[in-house]
Amino acid sequence: MLNWAHIDSVLLDLDGTLLDLHYDNYFWNEFVPARYAQNRSLSVTDAKTKLSPRMLELQGTLDWYCVDFWSKELNLDILALKTELRHLIKLRPGARSFLSYLQTQTQRVIMNWAIPRRNRLSGKNFICWKHLIPNAHCLSTTI
Repeated sequence: MLNWAHIDSVLLDLDGTLLDLHYDNYFWNEFVPARYAQNRSLSVTDAKTKLSPRMLELQGTLDWYCVDFWSKELNLDILALKTELRHLIKLRPGARSFLSYLQTQTQRVIMNWAIPRRNRLSGKNFICWKHLIPNAHCLSTTI
């Protein structure tokens, strides 16, 4: 068990830590290839065959996380496509109770997005972090 008295800051990454990865996995593995196929009159299988090597090549790089890069690379409005599926964004089990617990603590909470602020989803289906943790600070990785 952690001794919270010895911790002054909590740094949280969103994807896979607080947010379930189902949204991202479905978006990149199914939805994007389907839209790419639709825009180019390809089968979804052919689109996946074409896209998969490039996605694997860039995985783990800054471009992998960059909505602007993929929009140019695929000639698709990735942010608009992400917005279409924002209803799939869900917290991981236990994340809400952990965030509620952090509200009662004095530690500084820092949440990191690996995307520029302008590319973040907003709206009623996205999680309002300031509501969940008033003392949270948001850090956006510049890419």
